[in-house]
Amino acid sequence: MRVAFQTGAEIEDQISREQNINNPLQTINPLLQGLYRRGINQVFHYQTSTIKRNGTLTGNGHWLHLLNMGQYGKFQFAYSQGVEKLDDFDAIFVRGDDVNGGTSHQALLIDGLEEIALMNSGAATVLTRDKFEIPRRFSQYPDSIPQTYTIESVEDLANAWENIRGEAVVLKGRYGSGGKEVEKFPRTKLGYQRGKTYFQRFGQLVAQEYLPEISEGDVRVVALDGEIIGALRRRSGEGWKTNTTSGGSREPIHLTPTMIDNARIGLELFPDVRFQGLDMTYASGRFIETNAFPCSLGSLNTLYGNGHEDKIINKLME
Repeated sequence: MRVAFQTGAEIEDQISREQNINNPLQTINPLLQGLYRRGINQVFHYQTSTIKRNGTLTGNGHWLHLLNMGQYGKFQFAYSQGVEKLDDFDAIFVRGDDVNGGTSHQALLIDGLEEIALMNSGAATVLTRDKFEIPRRFSQYPDSIPQTYTIESVEDLANAWENIRGEAVVLKGRYGSGGKEVEKFPRTKLGYQRGKTYFQRFGQLVAQEYLPEISEGDVRVVALDGEIIGALRRRSGEGWKTNTTSGGSREPIHLTPTMIDNARIGLELFPDVRFQGLDMTYASGRFIETNAFPCSLGSLNTLYGNGHEDKIINKLME
């Protein structure tokens, strides 16, 4: 079985490689563990920005040669450069952490591949990376998400500042992830000036009401083909963000009926995403965002002791 991974990780950069590919608490490493247990000891890795169509669709990247798996799942591996035809693979895992307005056209190219199992599609990565999509999809459920405005101009920002409820406004980069390009500003004249500077720095944003209940943490619900396969509670570190990159922690959770119902609404509104991580507030279950190919499998395995990656690999091999 020929397997490829399309992500934003940089193989030749040791920090990026160890954090994003060889980290048992993330998702790619557990998937590599599952493949390795099946006798697949080499996979191809490339970035979205390297996809080209010259008659055939190719990706410029590296072959990972899995030499040995340690006690806790970390690999010793070698790597070698390669340019491969993407239609030669049986399965491609697609994480869109390098998809933005400039690479979205390249991300969509893989959807033209035939008879190849994709987890997820290019379209799924584009729409979940685009935070403008959330208020569009939740237009019939406005109370299920924080009050949200899309910001493409200073006038949009001023309108958001005037109408958003509460004492603070959260600004998020349209294509940011992992808590990057997310800042909280007081809903004051000084806060607006700082927000305007932030907008001029990053361009397109979403503005949301700040939910004080986030101090109780949020919930990551991981789903595969519309079915919930695991969940965990995330608590913030020293600040208010719950992302691990911001010092957040993880703990087990038993989903309440309200959480399950709200998660199912999110799954119904994003049916085009096979493998996704829905984020909701812990206190009320309000939907925050969804992520294609969430970096949560390793944390689920650590908290519950289950090989969640096998469920995904088995789906690909059906």
